[in-house]
Amino acid sequence: MAKASKKFDVANVFFKDQHDQVTKTRFLQSPLFPIFVAAYNSTGGELRVGAIKYDRSEGAYQTTWKTMFVSQEGFPVGMVSAKINDSGQNSSFSYHAFSGVAESFGASTSLLTTTNPRYLQSKLSSSSTHDVLTWLRRSARDARYAVGEGIRTLIDNFIDKNYGESLSSRPRININDEVGTCLANIVMGNMSLNDIPTNTRASFDRAFKEYEEKKAKFSAAIDKAKGFITGDKWILLPSLNEGVYVGAIIGDHIKDALDTYVTTGCMPSTDKFNYTNYSVAPQWYKSMQDIPEEYRNELEYSLAMLKVHRNSSDMIPKPEGWGHTHWAEVGSALYQHSGSMILLQR
Repeated sequence: MAKASKKFDVANVFFKDQHDQVTKTRFLQSPLFPIFVAAYNSTGGELRVGAIKYDRSEGAYQTTWKTMFVSQEGFPVGMVSAKINDSGQNSSFSYHAFSGVAESFGASTSLLTTTNPRYLQSKLSSSSTHDVLTWLRRSARDARYAVGEGIRTLIDNFIDKNYGESLSSRPRININDEVGTCLANIVMGNMSLNDIPTNTRASFDRAFKEYEEKKAKFSAAIDKAKGFITGDKWILLPSLNEGVYVGAIIGDHIKDALDTYVTTGCMPSTDKFNYTNYSVAPQWYKSMQDIPEEYRNELEYSLAMLKVHRNSSDMIPKPEGWGHTHWAEVGSALYQHSGSMILLQR
């Protein structure tokens, strides 16, 4: 069920300084605006109008639109594209979905195309049962947890690397059926420790030794992760909604999630643990230059320290394909999945 809608205010539809007044007016007067309002209401007022591509082809008497629907922090939720002919004939309107923290106008999946904008509007309304609304709400939910998911993945991957292999849970003892049967009989009082066959005891001893070694490796990996996450961390997404996303989190708070990993055997999911306890509230900015000077100076210093550590000419680290890069010595990391997220020691 969607959240109750916030009171609609056109002034809050756009991000500060992202679009000029001409672009805003065009959008508000276009058939795309009622579609956006339907999506806005269906997500409880969580959406904003993000990046816009507009092209007016006089020769073809056609207007082409691509408009990003994004979260309040600028994370892509969906996109509406349209080709609108002056004659009113053969126009088309499509809704597209993204996977992950996508770049603006990046790879997307078209879910619904129609010649009637009111049809698309109705399918995105809160009373709709169409799959396109399910996707919209799911994407809005994913956008809320996008940063937390990125942080969780970075830390989980850091633990795996230090452990030496990918973990789905904390290490557990691995015993064969014969050992398991003997242990069950001992618990039920059907036999004593002295009754365990020599070869079965030897199998158990080997399994327990291996378990103790893995447990020690796991404990060491958790300790390294706690060291890595110590202190406040800048969160920087250098290319989000044709701008930048900046905030800072309290890293020490995440140590509680690592303790939970140890006690329960699983790294808590983002709906069970808040990985984004912010010390600097996150916000989307049009460019790095638009970040308030106090924060920009701090952020640039952290980037400069990482640049020196990487021995690179690039101030902002560039991903090499999909995956994760950790610079544990300086408490920084890069998460790449459709878009880049950089974790920096503050």
